[in-house]
Amino acid sequence: MAVSSGFIILLTLPLLLVTSHPLPEEAASDSTNKCTLSEEDLSNLKSAISKAASAKSSDDTILSNETLSACPILANFTEMLKTVATDMEVLKSQGVSNAEVELLRESFEEKLNELAKNKDIFERQAGQEASKTEGAMVEKINQLQLQMTKLQEEIEQETKQMYADMIEYVFQRLKMNDTDAIDSYAQILLKTKMYELFMRLKTDRWVLWKMVNYVEKKKNKWVGKRVLNTVIDQVTRLDRRKPEELEIGKDSLVNLLCWKFNADTIYGTVNEDQKMFNLMKLYFPAEKDCKECKDVMSRTLCSNTYPRAIARAFG
Repeated sequence: MAVSSGFIILLTLPLLLVTSHPLPEEAASDSTNKCTLSEEDLSNLKSAISKAASAKSSDDTILSNETLSACPILANFTEMLKTVATDMEVLKSQGVSNAEVELLRESFEEKLNELAKNKDIFERQAGQEASKTEGAMVEKINQLQLQMTKLQEEIEQETKQMYADMIEYVFQRLKMNDTDAIDSYAQILLKTKMYELFMRLKTDRWVLWKMVNYVEKKKNKWVGKRVLNTVIDQVTRLDRRKPEELEIGKDSLVNLLCWKFNADTIYGTVNEDQKMFNLMKLYFPAEKDCKECKDVMSRTLCSNTYPRAIARAFG
């Protein structure tokens, strides 16, 4: 009986598919054999992790282009280490003035050092066949990537929570009029998390007023100007259609005007003044040419009438 050409094609199709699309195990095997790290590569990785633990970021090449081409899963490792090193550097610089931050930094430093000492990753087994060494390399790299990613996420989460706790501590101490207790935290936050700090502080007009007075006592013109512009920017972004945000904006503006009038240091320029005057038009439209200016005066925490004068002229 003659065999049709169609039947022959059907018989050969599976063979063609297998040839053109190797099985996952075969593909993985090829990748495993290609991805190998030399002793120098392992040493460089170990050294880079140790540097990150010491908060020393480096632009030096960790792995060669040949190694990265063979092991693409390590392509983002350099950037990951730079991020961790930067986070550690921030913690180290802040740990000088605060014991809790120092303990957190030491904890991550210890974990990074433990990773660098991991024999399963950075040491080859003596007498192991070359094929087995190559076969274990992808597993080693995956383990390294997994541990490093986990540690990076942990550092980010813990650092984020640390800042949130600092901000809340400053808020609560200012509420209790205890400005002496906030100094170490405030100095850190004013440098690194000013925007987030004032997002919280401006929700209470008394707390915001105490904070700008704290800033005034420091006599730091650069910090003072940043605080002024930060609060102006935040007030600009508020949604005046929402009653709560409208109130926050009004209180914040009056506080800024009180602070600027009373300050011995000149923080802003005509540009900042003009921004505040324009905001007064938006937040106090009913106060234009006012006599008593009750809305503004009810929010004034300083002893002068400067906010009322501005509302009367620009409201």
